[in-house]
Parts: sequence; C-alpha cells; structure tokens
Amino acid sequence: MNATDPIRRSTDIHRLLDEAFAGVELTPEVQDLKEEIRDNLLFRVAELEASGIEPADAARRAMAELGDVRALVADAAAEPVPVRSESASAAALRN
Repeated sequence: MNATDPIRRSTDIHRLLDEAFAGVELTPEVQDLKEEIRDNLLFRVAELEASGIEPADAARRAMAELGDVRALVADAAAEPVPVRSESASAAALRN
C-alpha cells in the first residue's frame, strides 16, 4: 500500500478525527456530524494531494482548515430541532 492509497488517506483522517473528538459525547447526532465531517475531509485531502501535497501533510492541513471540532459540535447542538406542526395522518393525506 502506498501513501496515496485511499485506505491510507482514510486511516489518517480517522485517526485525526478520533483525536479531535476525544472527550466529546458521541450522541447519534454527533456521530452523524462526525461522519459528515469525515466525508468532507476525505474530499479535501484528495484535493490537496492532487495539488501535490504529501498525504500525511494533506490530512493535517485539512484538519487545521476545519478548525475547532468542539465548536462545530456546540454549533450543531445549538441548532433548533424542527417541530412538526401537523399530525402524521394530516401529512399522509397531504402527500
């Protein structure tokens, strides 16, 4: 396996994300956010590698560009939860 292998890229991101989420309670919502961030990071790392940056450096740079994970988790938790204003039967009839 060479350093530009997608598995290696994924391993670097997994490790860095796990470090960033250390101590954060992984509720289902936070886990979803973590997976979304992982997908975005993998895409960004591929872009950086395509521009000539070494894989490990690309992973670190993508994480640095992301910023503070705890702030992202806090922002996501602060988003209002949509409230259903109609009953399920009314929605079924409407659809």
